[in-house]
Amino acid sequence: MATSRAYAVQHEPNGLAQALLIAEPFLAESPCCLILGDNIFYGTELPRQLQKASARTEGTTLFAYHVQDPERYGVLGFDDDGQVHAIVEKPVFPLSQYAVTGIYFYDCQASKIAQTLRPSGRGELEITDLNLSYLKNKSLEICFMGRGSAWLDTGTHDSLQEASSFIQTLEKRQGLKVAAPEEIAWRRGWISDEQLRQLALPLAKNGYGSYLLRLLQVPFGKSPPIGIEYAMDGAVHTTSSSKTRHMQFIPLNIPDVLCIRHQYHEDDRGGFMELFRHQALTQRCGDVCFVQDNLSRSRQGVLRGLHFQRDRPQGKLVQVITGTIFDVAVDIRAGSPTCGQWVGLQLSAEEATSLWIPPGFAHGFYVQSEWAHVLYKCTDYYAPQLEGSLNWSDPTLAIAWPLIENVPLILSDKDRNAPFWKKPHL
Repeated sequence: MATSRAYAVQHEPNGLAQALLIAEPFLAESPCCLILGDNIFYGTELPRQLQKASARTEGTTLFAYHVQDPERYGVLGFDDDGQVHAIVEKPVFPLSQYAVTGIYFYDCQASKIAQTLRPSGRGELEITDLNLSYLKNKSLEICFMGRGSAWLDTGTHDSLQEASSFIQTLEKRQGLKVAAPEEIAWRRGWISDEQLRQLALPLAKNGYGSYLLRLLQVPFGKSPPIGIEYAMDGAVHTTSSSKTRHMQFIPLNIPDVLCIRHQYHEDDRGGFMELFRHQALTQRCGDVCFVQDNLSRSRQGVLRGLHFQRDRPQGKLVQVITGTIFDVAVDIRAGSPTCGQWVGLQLSAEEATSLWIPPGFAHGFYVQSEWAHVLYKCTDYYAPQLEGSLNWSDPTLAIAWPLIENVPLILSDKDRNAPFWKKPHL
């Protein structure tokens, strides 16, 4: 795996916008991305946002982030319609809490516009003045980074330490590395399994190398992960899959529960994904007929479940329209070899996946993003008189809910007081 880098030196601190003048021969009138070297960006939605900004051929895209101390940054001002009408650098009285972060996407006119700028009172070519030019021409677009994203400025020793602690916490909690180049190349399909192995072997005696080798032992494949499957023992299990032209079916640790990977088609207009195809599902799961669609909207920290229906059990096809959830199914079928076991999968709008839960399971989910819209198709009508529930914290089931630290858990009274597991329910 090789990368190519070229650089030019800014000999004096004459402002961020000067970078576009220094790089003008390299850019050759092409669109570009300008990013501050001491900024760190992190978030599940960030790759899709960056791809969208990169696809724009006209104007500029700025990334905005809600901050506690906007007076330290360039701040956006909004009119009554929510449109940006001002950008003020380090204001004494901020117009909003939204700061302009250190990543900017520009069209091919950026270097030419930078040539027209005049030094500010502090003798610099201000990036805010460049952005104001785009705003004046009504060619400025704002991309808002949500609560699940992080923007870290590491320009001081203290802020660098804070950023290190943030990344360390993420990696320890998830067991996944942040921004590992080899892993990114592997997941994007730029290198093969064997190439990843060869890159990892010289590093096998340290933690980073062993991490890369462990990636080859889990069912992620060569594209972005469909989600990690958790079982009662907390282990990650390798599974086989079957595939149609439209859907790939991946059995989880409870084989009747299927992760479905959909084909996602993307072009310069956006993207398209087929959410449901009756023929594909029935070929894999037997005769399935959906009679009711439900849509729930839940805030971060909400846990719904575990719910089921007696006598008329429902099969569910669960899909996330916006946000991220941890979805759980518990086998409550009498006589099933996996009765009393659970399986969980992270589902998000960013990944083209859904979860098939056949009749005979209790179902619940926990919202990890700021908000989540969850769509689930049901094979039988909701019957409140037949509804049953299990307690989400049942020690016998011992579900490893990935609860977010310092985020209050939000439960309905019914779910908080739900009974514990005693025997098979169906």
